[in-house]
Amino acid sequence: MTLIEHIIKGDEKAFRLFYEETYAKLFSFSLKHTSNNEVSKEIVQEAYVVLWEKKNTILPKKAVFEAYLYTVVKRKCIAFYKQKIVACKTMVDTTGTAMEIPDEQGADMRPDLYALLDVLPSRQRLIIELVKLRGLSYKEVASELNISERTVETHLRRAFTRLRLEAKYFSIITIYFLTLT
Repeated sequence: MTLIEHIIKGDEKAFRLFYEETYAKLFSFSLKHTSNNEVSKEIVQEAYVVLWEKKNTILPKKAVFEAYLYTVVKRKCIAFYKQKIVACKTMVDTTGTAMEIPDEQGADMRPDLYALLDVLPSRQRLIIELVKLRGLSYKEVASELNISERTVETHLRRAFTRLRLEAKYFSIITIYFLTLT
């Protein structure tokens, strides 16, 4: 009988062995996506709990079990970032101006946000501020600036391309704040 077949039958020792074989790679995968040790540990632990609970519904092959774990971890990492995005959205006041948003170290995010925007040409910066910070639609921005909606899209695409290149110097939360839709 294979290790996976033992797990399906409820063998906790077999599950512990599978856990020991796969934990390090799964944790690294999660850490790569969250950049947070504690969150990664929690996500991986939750993934193993889900696997244990659903062990009878998964094909009894090691590769399938591992793929299932990676899928659960990936989805939990996405959920983690969605929570961060929601937290950022709630920190923007109703007038659409950025409030002081602390990062993990407790520092004010506004200087980072505006310093990051400073690398952009003035037109791209203006369009990002109108769309992302003030919440205007592409159509409203196009009308206000007397340009086409397609031009607004082009400026945003170019701006985000530039910001991604510059982003290595700024916190990830700043980038997610800017990419809110």
